[in-house]
Amino acid sequence: MTENVLLTAKHLKTKYGTGDPKELCELLGISVIFTDLPDAVDGFYFENDGRRAVIINRALGATRALFCIAHELGHALLHKDMNSYFISENTNMPLGRYEREADLFAAELLFGDEYTPLLDIEHLSAVTGLSRQVIDSYFKLRTSA
Repeated sequence: MTENVLLTAKHLKTKYGTGDPKELCELLGISVIFTDLPDAVDGFYFENDGRRAVIINRALGATRALFCIAHELGHALLHKDMNSYFISENTNMPLGRYEREADLFAAELLFGDEYTPLLDIEHLSAVTGLSRQVIDSYFKLRTSA
């Protein structure tokens, strides 16, 4: 399944000629809205009556916001029919797999072939604002695919 996550991101970049998640959202008809959210919430994706939107916490820095848009775009494309709030509040189903897939999708969209495993994970984490775990998982998956 995780190989499909990377392929989905690669396909988008090839089809639209960009890995910029804001541009991709616009091309796909997904609104990106910056608003005040609780500190614990970076953003979320929702669809209602055919209208799709990514909501981003305006308190995020530019790099973190870009990753969050890419992450939520991943949910929009990979987990379209999943409502994570409903699942977390009303079931015992773990959300970890879906969050990891959205993180890997975002990393492929933002890094892709532009970065290599030769770069120091600590430095990449500091520059991008991504956790070392996400970057490490991404490079491990990419080298095994």
